[in-house]
Amino acid sequence: PGMSPSYQISATGRMQVYDGGKVKVNKELFSDNYDVSGGLVLYGGSIIDYSSTVVNQTISSSYSYSTLMISGTGTKSLTANLPALNSRGINNGTIEVVSGTFDMAGYTANRGSFMTGGEISVANGAILKLSGNSNFPRNFQRRSLEASSLVEYYGANQNISDQTYGNLLISGTGSKSVTLSFSVQEDFTIQSSTVSC
Repeated sequence: PGMSPSYQISATGRMQVYDGGKVKVNKELFSDNYDVSGGLVLYGGSIIDYSSTVVNQTISSSYSYSTLMISGTGTKSLTANLPALNSRGINNGTIEVVSGTFDMAGYTANRGSFMTGGEISVANGAILKLSGNSNFPRNFQRRSLEASSLVEYYGANQNISDQTYGNLLISGTGSKSVTLSFSVQEDFTIQSSTVSC
């Protein structure tokens, strides 16, 4: 499917994405681009890329991703907890925020625990937003928050995860609690809320 206009592919059988296969989603919903009545099978090493540059997108919670990629522009949002990401191999189970904004709201996007590995990365200029109590993605062996990336905690009462942040923004209401040490490579901004160490 192209970017604009973007089209829909319909299939009555299964859609299978193998290691090295990449599917780009350019409409608001996965099902707007790919209408697969026989189901979607995502093997280890497959990539689903929410990549629109013309519309905000909702990330489907119907699938267990191997690599979930956020690219393009605008906001890509969760509206439910994701099933645990594939953890059958050390390189499986990856979240890559390449550009745009990944807004997790109060939901979870955790890797499975079958095998240690996986990575969550937020590139320079990209944004990760969290409003849950303690919903920074878990079970990723490698965590790479580039120096010019931004993580924003914008909910009510929240725990700040122990990461090495690029830029960290505290907004929303209530108290943001620090239960373990963390570091910030560039700017640490408290826009609102109370930070308690």
